[in-house]
Amino acid sequence: MSLASLRRLSLQMSNLLAAARSFMAGHARLLDRRRFELLFAGGEAEPALAALRAYRNSDGGYGHGLEPDLRAPESQPAAALHAFEVFAEVAPVTAADALELCDWLDANSLPDGGLPFALPIAEPSGCAPFWAKRRPGRVLAPDHGYRRRERQSRGRTRSGLRRSSVGRTRDRPVPGGDRRTRGRPGRL
Repeated sequence: MSLASLRRLSLQMSNLLAAARSFMAGHARLLDRRRFELLFAGGEAEPALAALRAYRNSDGGYGHGLEPDLRAPESQPAAALHAFEVFAEVAPVTAADALELCDWLDANSLPDGGLPFALPIAEPSGCAPFWAKRRPGRVLAPDHGYRRRERQSRGRTRSGLRRSSVGRTRDRPVPGGDRRTRGRPGRL
């Protein structure tokens, strides 16, 4: 890459960061602005942790809309995930709140070690339907990433199809399509 190309790329990146900073100033939550400052403007960890503490509950968990689609005040596993993202971003600074969050997760884990998809919500009006109408028994499995990687290593997708067959269509008529569109209505 030439020096001129690097200069153009640097200028584009600075323009993009300036646009992101402007957007964040007008639209982002305080926590998100503090995280942006930490990652891109040399900000300190403490303001990000202080903004995170606004979402903390007395039981050690997090709620109050830390997960934007889950605006219930109760502590929730999904909010715990977002809190851990902030703790990872402020590393190597450590927070005692992280240990208390681990204790909360341990207290709310299921016998098999998984976590409920969502805990009961008293007032679901500010929540997305998939949080408010959760199905009992759905869990966030502790080894989900392992299972996904295992499927991928066997060359299979989540549905069980071999990866080589995914996305391919048959050369036979399909309802809503014809042979020329190969089963994809509206495409030639």
